[in-house]
Amino acid sequence: MLAAEETQAAMLYVAAEALQILHRDLDRAEQMYGEALANGFDPFWSRFNRAQARAKLGRPGAAREDLAAALEIAPDPEAQARVRASLECLPDQVFA
Repeated sequence: MLAAEETQAAMLYVAAEALQILHRDLDRAEQMYGEALANGFDPFWSRFNRAQARAKLGRPGAAREDLAAALEIAPDPEAQARVRASLECLPDQVFA
């Protein structure tokens, strides 16, 4: 059973990443990253990439929350640097 959940989580993550790379249906990509995270996929990459999708969707507050969580669990200094750079690029707010 655990292997099936891990496989499903990985498939959700890869599908979300594909949508994000193609710049298509970022709302769905955001949702799929969340589902992958909930099903046990790597929390750092799930949060980091969901933050990127959220930023592109104009949700800097939600992106900032994911990046802050990702920074806490970053696996190495390079990952920490990527998160910090992403945090610096986020606008404080979005004007409609």
